[in-house]
Amino acid sequence: MEVPRENIQLVSLLRCQQRSPVILPRPSSITTLYILHFHAEHTGTSQTLIILRQLVWIPQGRAEVRRVIKKFCSFCRREKAAPFHLPPFPDHPQERVKQPAYPFCNNAIDYLGPFNVEKHPSTIKYGSPYSHVSTPEPFTLTSQALSAQYVSYK
Repeated sequence: MEVPRENIQLVSLLRCQQRSPVILPRPSSITTLYILHFHAEHTGTSQTLIILRQLVWIPQGRAEVRRVIKKFCSFCRREKAAPFHLPPFPDHPQERVKQPAYPFCNNAIDYLGPFNVEKHPSTIKYGSPYSHVSTPEPFTLTSQALSAQYVSYK
C-alpha cells in the first residue's frame, strides 16, 4: 500500500516530538503536573489538551485533563460554581395562622426617639410603633414625652 506523496510531506513537517510523543501514564503525579503547567492560563479542557498533545500523549487525555482541572484548579472551580439557591421558605408560625384566644394577645409595642421637629426646633417627639403578629401593617403613634400618660392618652 502506497502512502500519498502529500501525506509524506505533511508528516515530514512535524517535529520529532509530534511524530512520536512521550506517553504519560494516566493516574500519575507527573501527568497531573504536566496538565497543571499547561493549564496555567485557565484556558479550559480543550485548549489544555491541544497544547499537551504537541509534546506528550496521555491515554484518555480529555477525561484526565477534565479530572485534574476539576480537582486541582481552584480558580476554574470558582468560575464554574453553581449559583447559591435559596432554601425553601418555612411555614408561617402558628401565632400568625390560628385565631387568637383573646383580642390583642399577640401584639408588639416598642418606644423610640427622641426626634427633633424641623418646624419647631425646641419641640421633641417620641414614637411608639404598634404591630399585631397576624396582620402585616404596623402603625406608629407619636407622643410628646416618655411618661405613660402621654402614651395611654393617645
